[in-house]
Amino acid sequence: MEGKACCNPEAGREVAEPEQPPASGPKDPRSYLLPGILLLSAWWLLYRGLAPFSRWLTYDVLSLTRGSHFASTVEFFVFDTPKVLLLLALVVFGVGVARSYFTPDRARRILAGRREAAGNVFAALLGTVTPFCSCSDCSGGRSHPYISAQVSGSR
Repeated sequence: MEGKACCNPEAGREVAEPEQPPASGPKDPRSYLLPGILLLSAWWLLYRGLAPFSRWLTYDVLSLTRGSHFASTVEFFVFDTPKVLLLLALVVFGVGVARSYFTPDRARRILAGRREAAGNVFAALLGTVTPFCSCSDCSGGRSHPYISAQVSGSR
């Protein structure tokens, strides 16, 4: 039995579509240039300041004796730990940017139609310039796109 309009509270009421924000296209890559330069400059200043900071912390703040093995160990640790983290952050960011421009499909198009020897050389160069190694990114548990492409292509 179909519900009558008088019994159905929704009958006769027009349901308005929720307003959608206007679709915006991808941002112009040049809009990221200034923030990128500022962040890279801040990274460089942090990196350059590590040695003076490690000496200041070790000898002035902690008042360790210069030339002792313990003081050298503390200075090395205070210098090297942030240095490695800064370098890792820079490499992961750079690889992420490179991977956004060199998708698996683009790599296939670059390598398509080449002779085997030339294709191997270009593939090695492409892998060197744009490392697609999963150890160089933080994938958060997602599968690597090249591995996914190889697995799905082999079925």
